[in-house]
This record gives sequence, structure tokens and C-alpha cells, in this order.
Amino acid sequence: MTRTPAYFDLRRDILSPDGGQPFPAPTRTTRLLFAVGDFSDVGGVWWPRTQNLSVELHDLVVGLTPRIGPVARIHFDWNAVSAMQRHIDPDDGLDVRGPEVDQQSRVMRLYGRDGGRIDIAIVEPGVDTAYGYQLMARIIEPQTESPRQG
Repeated sequence: MTRTPAYFDLRRDILSPDGGQPFPAPTRTTRLLFAVGDFSDVGGVWWPRTQNLSVELHDLVVGLTPRIGPVARIHFDWNAVSAMQRHIDPDDGLDVRGPEVDQQSRVMRLYGRDGGRIDIAIVEPGVDTAYGYQLMARIIEPQTESPRQG
């Protein structure tokens, strides 16, 4: 019989010398698409697997590091579950804050240590799989026709 531990340590085993980033490989495949061209108002779209976005930040940062380098700051309108998890930030070298004044809802704004920025639209966790992927494509390429309901 396999026993499941009562407590899972979500911290990484090995941190880089400069504060945790770049992180090792993601713990699971991140559902993240990047915009190509100027079709979208955002640089990418992320479909997290849970309502607790803080738990999935490591995987998102791993996916974004090739685009903007190590992430310094993240702005978002955090839900109550994610806000309670924000104690993980100092160990990771991430400064996690609330939304900026001009920031759209359901958009996460990430700043790299070199000053680069990317805005990532968030697809609501828990939506139907086919609809979730269609929504990701529509956000990245808004001219894409929505599927007909029938």
C-alpha cells in the first residue's frame, strides 16, 4: 500500500545563489501561450490548474524566464486563497503585489529584473478543457472566430 504524506513541502530543494531564480524545471507542464505579432493586448495567456495561483507561480516564472529573464515583481488582483499563500515570496526572490492602477482585471503583470514587462491574461481555472484551449487561442489572436454553439 502506498502512503500519501499528510504534508507536502512546496518549496524547491535547490535555490540559485541570487534568491531562487531561475528555478529548476517546472513541476508540471504550464498551460502558457505567447502572442506573436500585435494581434493581442497581452503578451501571453496562462491557464492555471487551481484557484491558488501562488502555488503555480514557480511554473509560470520558469515559462516566462526565456522571455523576460528572472522575474522581479508580479502585480495581480489576488483571490483570498492566493493572498494567504504569499508568505512564500521572500524565499523565491519575487515581489508580489496587488494590481497597478491601469491594470485590467484577470491580467497578471510581470516585471523582469532588467525592467522588461509582460502582461499575461488569466483563463479561469476549472473551465471545460476544450473551451479553455479555445479561449486561450481567442485571447492571443482576437480575430479568431469563436466556435459555434449548436
